[in-house]
Amino acid sequence: MKNKPIFIIGAGLSGCVLAERIASVLDRKVVLVEKRNHIAGNCYDHKADNGVLVHKYGPHYFRTNNEELLTYLSAFTSWIPGDYIVKSSLKGDLYDFPINLNTLEQFFQCSLDAEAAKSLLEKQRKNIPNPNNSEEWVLSQVGKKLYEAFFLNYTLKQWNQHPRKLDKSVCGRIPVRLNRDNRYVEHRFQLMPANGYTAMVSSMISHPNIELRLNTDFREVDFSGNTAIYTGPIDEYFNYCYGKLPWRSLRFEFSPFEKEYCQPCVQVNYPDEHAYTRS
Repeated sequence: MKNKPIFIIGAGLSGCVLAERIASVLDRKVVLVEKRNHIAGNCYDHKADNGVLVHKYGPHYFRTNNEELLTYLSAFTSWIPGDYIVKSSLKGDLYDFPINLNTLEQFFQCSLDAEAAKSLLEKQRKNIPNPNNSEEWVLSQVGKKLYEAFFLNYTLKQWNQHPRKLDKSVCGRIPVRLNRDNRYVEHRFQLMPANGYTAMVSSMISHPNIELRLNTDFREVDFSGNTAIYTGPIDEYFNYCYGKLPWRSLRFEFSPFEKEYCQPCVQVNYPDEHAYTRS
């Protein structure tokens, strides 16, 4: 069996990490099969005509608390700082998001410390001991005013579902902070590959044991008893025998600007002002 290649379907991050580990640690031949015309999956990035590095399928922000993971990936890329700062635009004013002390002070027009903010939120919250959905979770954390300002319409646009129809974990992953930390997440390492994800993944799979086949549907491949590892959508693997799973995706429009920075942070959310969710 050692002389037979291992087939890996999908050249996204999962498939490429598996290929690299199998090729280098196990010293096995790997055939990496990808139906798209590029590697790196939805993290694929490329240079636009104006030289800007663009994430074709929307921005992907690398963050982790796992130092071992960071050390592993650092063999294939150097890094630049990547703090993920988000603002929400309400009637033209930008608010820190997720909600923190700065957000609460600006929204309620008052000065607060952690204790005062805690007391304010306790007055705003709805008494829902066991939230059953995202609407109930947000109401139980910050109350109706903040829910309607920051969450309700944004969630409707983002998911095409009312928050009460979404599991509480959807909005429950967004923290509420009683400090002034305005980062979207609190992970220890928040970075971006210095030359992009595609360059990082390309380095990862540039091993002599790895053969890459782009523009190849896995159904067209003759595995002939070889081991195969599938990393693609599970409904596609079973040929949609129960129909397509309700994946939720986004549509992206790329607009060049003749300026170095066109907004004050990496992402601005628009709960109400536009038909689109964010820029």
